[in-house]
Amino acid sequence: MTAQAVSPSLPLQMLVHFHWRYMIFYFIASLCFFTFKSLRYYYPDRLLGWEITPVFLYLFINTTRLTMIDRGNKTSSQSSLVYSVIWGIPILTLHSYYIDLQTYM
Repeated sequence: MTAQAVSPSLPLQMLVHFHWRYMIFYFIASLCFFTFKSLRYYYPDRLLGWEITPVFLYLFINTTRLTMIDRGNKTSSQSSLVYSVIWGIPILTLHSYYIDLQTYM
């Protein structure tokens, strides 16, 4: 019996490629929406920083996660892919915060 080599996944690489573009668009759109809301509507100044901080956390964590997915897929490293799944937990938490728990919409 010979061990089979794990080959990189083209669909996963395509998803990572397009997710980079989505992440950049999401980051810019979120900053624009927060700027619009703070200028146009009543938005407490003391809460604006607390609302923008998760957007920057999202950018940092998702950049790390996508880099690990990309590296793990290209090198067929399972440890990088497992760590990227672990880094996905805070991303899911941030998405649930913006969907359900955000105070000022």
